[in-house]
Amino acid sequence: MIVGNIRTSDGGISWQQINPPPSTSSYYFRDINYGVCATKDGLIAETFDFGATWDTLYFNNANFFNTIIMTDTNTIIAGGKNIVKSTNKGNSWFYYLFKWNYQRHPVC
Repeated sequence: MIVGNIRTSDGGISWQQINPPPSTSSYYFRDINYGVCATKDGLIAETFDFGATWDTLYFNNANFFNTIIMTDTNTIIAGGKNIVKSTNKGNSWFYYLFKWNYQRHPVC
């Protein structure tokens, strides 16, 4: 389990500091070792050692991400300003751009 920037692998008996990328906003761990994180700076990174080290999978500083999830062992989806999705463990990405059409309506 990871809470903030600390982790436990023994049910909370002991805790270790981790060093995620700056501005990390969300984590998703598939198992005790492999996980992904997303940042407010447009970075998606992966770890193979329960958060001790991180490798970049995707970066675009025009994005910011609030959440990340893996739907299976290959598919990673991150969302925030826009949504990005990889179906091959982060080797390539689909980019979904949303343009909000917001109009004000008078309230009676």
